[in-house]
Amino acid sequence: IAAWTVLSQVLWVIVAVSPIPASLTVVVAVVLFALEIGVPFLIERKAGGTPWHPHHLAERYALLTIIALGEIVVGTAETVRVLHASHGWTPEVMLVLLAGVSLAMGLWWVYFSVPFGDILHRHRDRLFRFTYPHMLLYFSIAGVGAGLHAAAYQIEGESTLGVPGTIVATALPTAAFIVLVFVLITGLTSHRSLERFHLGEILVMFAVLVLGVALTALGAPLAVGLGVVMLAPWVMVVGYEWLGYRHLNEWIAQDT
Repeated sequence: IAAWTVLSQVLWVIVAVSPIPASLTVVVAVVLFALEIGVPFLIERKAGGTPWHPHHLAERYALLTIIALGEIVVGTAETVRVLHASHGWTPEVMLVLLAGVSLAMGLWWVYFSVPFGDILHRHRDRLFRFTYPHMLLYFSIAGVGAGLHAAAYQIEGESTLGVPGTIVATALPTAAFIVLVFVLITGLTSHRSLERFHLGEILVMFAVLVLGVALTALGAPLAVGLGVVMLAPWVMVVGYEWLGYRHLNEWIAQDT
């Protein structure tokens, strides 16, 4: 695996510096990406697998999640710095700051509410169900940061998305992150569906996000839409701390 990783990185560098057309670059990049994520899977299954510790592995992925969430905070701070320099402390600028920090903290809480290390300890054979979905999870975190940047461009008057489109740009990756966390849970356990309580949480979360978009579509300012969207992960947090913690742990304990 180490040799293939080195080879793939060398090929990525060659693609990056080669003067080839953009269309060909995309094709080659897709092939390289497929090989980079596919070859380790095949090698691990053929060779019997590399020794690994479930809690240590879960911690590694959790730390990368923290780094990704930190990028939301750093990006938000930089965006607010620029906006403050040109607009001062307007309500919209303060809402961008609050939304960025609140979303990062809420998504962090949602992710770390799940004892992934304990689940992996029970089901070592489901390693790739844990690792590969994290790629999409990190993409969704980056999407939240991009949505907040789009909000800054909208405030600056440099965006063509419009207010509802800007809110959608933040709401969609927020929803994707939370859904992917539950995809990880169901993928790592023997359950094929979520309990009614967890499904209810997801539906309420979606309702909050839709409300944020709908309000701006009806003419509400950007600040109001952001203020509603940033509440979505906290719906999950409140539900988890109220009843979800017990439900999830009982669920995991019953899994075989």
